[in-house]
Amino acid sequence: MYLESDTVTQTLPGRRRAHGWTGLGAVMALCCWAASPVAAQPRVYVQVIDQRTGSVVHDLHASEVMVREDGVLRPVLDVRPANLPVSLAILVDNGPASARAFSRVQEGLRDFVDRLPENQPMSLLVLAPEPRWIAQDVRTAEEMRRAIDGMSVTDGSGPQVLEGVEEAARWLTAETAYARPVAVLVSADAAYLYPEATERFGALTQRVRRDGITVHTLVMLSPAPGSLKRRVSVPEAIGRDLSTVTGGAFVSLFLGASLDRQLAEIADRIRARNRELARQHLVRFERPEGAAAGPVQLTVTRLGARSTVTSDGRPR
Repeated sequence: MYLESDTVTQTLPGRRRAHGWTGLGAVMALCCWAASPVAAQPRVYVQVIDQRTGSVVHDLHASEVMVREDGVLRPVLDVRPANLPVSLAILVDNGPASARAFSRVQEGLRDFVDRLPENQPMSLLVLAPEPRWIAQDVRTAEEMRRAIDGMSVTDGSGPQVLEGVEEAARWLTAETAYARPVAVLVSADAAYLYPEATERFGALTQRVRRDGITVHTLVMLSPAPGSLKRRVSVPEAIGRDLSTVTGGAFVSLFLGASLDRQLAEIADRIRARNRELARQHLVRFERPEGAAAGPVQLTVTRLGARSTVTSDGRPR
C-alpha cells in the first residue's frame, strides 16, 4: 500500500515565453524574427532513486505515476526506460565549397561511425545539388563506411541545408515514436540564400523541438585573409541555432583541417547521452486537443522513492 506521505511531487514550469532567433536574420540582413512559442510536449523525464538502497529504479510503472498540468490530472499513456534506441541521420555538404576538404570529411566520418554503439541505425544524406539519401537505416559501421566512400562532390549548386534538415526530420520521425532522433550536420560555411528562409527556419525550429530531434553541427570555416572580422554564414547560423535549441553540440574548424577530433567528440557526446538516459524513465501523458501547455506536476507514489523530474532528460 502506498502512503501519501511517501509520494514525491515535483513541478516543471510551462513553456510560455517565445524565444528570439537572431542569427539567421542577421546573416540575411533581415529584422529579428521571434519564433512563436512551442507547446511543451506531453512528456517528461524522471529519475527515481530507492532511498533505502540509493540505487536507481529501473522498473517504474505507469500505475506509480500521477501527472497534473495546470492542476488538472492528465492520463498517463506510458512509462518506459528513457534510453530509447537512437535513430541517426548524417547530413553532408557535398557542394563545391567542400571540395578541397571532402577527403577529410570522409575520413572523419569513417572514424565517427566506428565510435558509435554497435547496431546503431544510421542514414546518410548529401545536400547538393538537392538533398539525396545515399543510405538509409544501415546497421553496421562497415556498410556505412562504404556509403561514405561512395559520396562525391557536385559541380552544381551549393548545399540545400534547410531542405536537408527538413528531409532528415521527416525521415527520423516517420518510423516510430519510440526512438531518439539525432542529426549530425557537416557543412562548409559558404553563404547560400533561400526563398522565405526566415519563415522556413522558424517552422523547422519548432519541428525539431516538437519531435525531440537533437542536432549536432560541425561547420568548416573558410579563411578570410586580410580581415579581422568575418560574417556568419547561413549554414553556420542554421547549425548553431538548431544545435542550441535542441541541446546538441556546435563545433567549427578551418576548412581543410582534420575533422577527427571534433567528430569524435560528437560521437562521445551521443554515447554519454545514452548513459545519462539509462538512469531515467520517459513519462508520456495525454493533453486534450487544443489545451495549452502549463506547469507539469509529477508524483511518484512508490514507497521510499525520491525523484528528479526534467522536461528534457538533462538533470540539473
